[in-house]
Amino acid sequence: MSEQRSVFSSILQNAGLLTAGKIITACCGFVYIAFTVRTIGLSDYGFLILIHSLALMGSRLSRLQSWRTLIHFGSNAFHEKQYTFLRKVVSFSIRLDVISAFAALLISLMGAQIYTVFAHWPFKIWALATLYACVSFLMYTGWCVGVFRLTRKFYIVTVKDSLLALLQMIGVLIGYFFKLKLAYFLMVWAGIVICDFVVSVTTAVVILNTYFPFHFLHAFRNWKWALPDMWKFTKNTSVSQTLYAISNNIAMLIVGGILGPADVAVYRVCRQIANGIVTPAQLTAPVIYPELVKLRDDRDWDGLRKVITQIFLSLISISAVLLLLSIFAGNHIFAYLVHTKSIHSTSYILIMLSSAIFDLLMVPVEPLLMVSGYTKVLVRNRTVIIAIYFPLLYLMTVEFGLNGACLSTAFSNLLALIVCAAWLPRVFRK
Repeated sequence: MSEQRSVFSSILQNAGLLTAGKIITACCGFVYIAFTVRTIGLSDYGFLILIHSLALMGSRLSRLQSWRTLIHFGSNAFHEKQYTFLRKVVSFSIRLDVISAFAALLISLMGAQIYTVFAHWPFKIWALATLYACVSFLMYTGWCVGVFRLTRKFYIVTVKDSLLALLQMIGVLIGYFFKLKLAYFLMVWAGIVICDFVVSVTTAVVILNTYFPFHFLHAFRNWKWALPDMWKFTKNTSVSQTLYAISNNIAMLIVGGILGPADVAVYRVCRQIANGIVTPAQLTAPVIYPELVKLRDDRDWDGLRKVITQIFLSLISISAVLLLLSIFAGNHIFAYLVHTKSIHSTSYILIMLSSAIFDLLMVPVEPLLMVSGYTKVLVRNRTVIIAIYFPLLYLMTVEFGLNGACLSTAFSNLLALIVCAAWLPRVFRK
């Protein structure tokens, strides 16, 4: 029992560190969103969101979950100080990220060309979207995330994200005071991506060198090395996470294509408010997986079940409080961010918060299924839900506008939760 409490306490402590950084990031985010909208207007802010979503879609569509592979196969080696083997696992994860980066660049460039035709964007916006798509090459550093989580250096993520958010806010405020245009704000967003990549890679290499000699370029010496089932595990977890991650970006592009940049800006802001409200609770997700892998390696299935139950009950309690918060504060936050009032904003935010809560309750479910060997179940479920979600989103948006877009998003997240939770009794019988 004491070990289970220790694991639960460790999860809460590490989540607390990440929450501190996210609070700073959220505060900066509210400021730079508000001043961006005030400077370039709601319509151009919609273009900024759509252009960023195109690049991010390419990155997320191509991501191989290298951080999960690193922890899954390297956790035991790290704790047993088998650093020669761990170096090989880290190198394999780096190679996965390089493959992801080139695929992201190709997908983002192609996506920008296709979507600008579909949305009838003018030449200037097409040019900006094409240039920004090149940043997708640097948007993912999964192996760095794996190193931070494996070595329990969660404070690094907090410091890094906080400093980058402050830098982005400063960049936006400069744009506000000098009344700069959309191109400048895209440059600020791109600069943050580049800084994030450089800081993450540099820090991860420094951390590894405190345990064993490691050089980044040495990762490319042996492309053929891989453990049995390593590619299979990476493929299954990557497909599941990719389907989940791209659904948000593609949803944004579908809504923008149907309703235009101004409405997609409203949709995005409401979604961001909802996600911001649940962010502190969602930050248990990054710290759960390493702890569950350790319990799995120790064959402590009873401890695994009890830790998951504790987390799940805690999240249900938090969800009830968050719903009340959205009812009383959601409309005021929306008015501050977009500098205008909307009689429908409270309902949009309430629906999107419900959607975020359904997603929140998946936090303990998904990693449990992964460490229990049910990655194929996740892939199958995500595929079916995505196949339902996109047509439903399109039809509901065409018929009911933003209300339809919000409702279809909430429904898809609820369906994902129900389908995945149905497998929990089988996992708990282990």
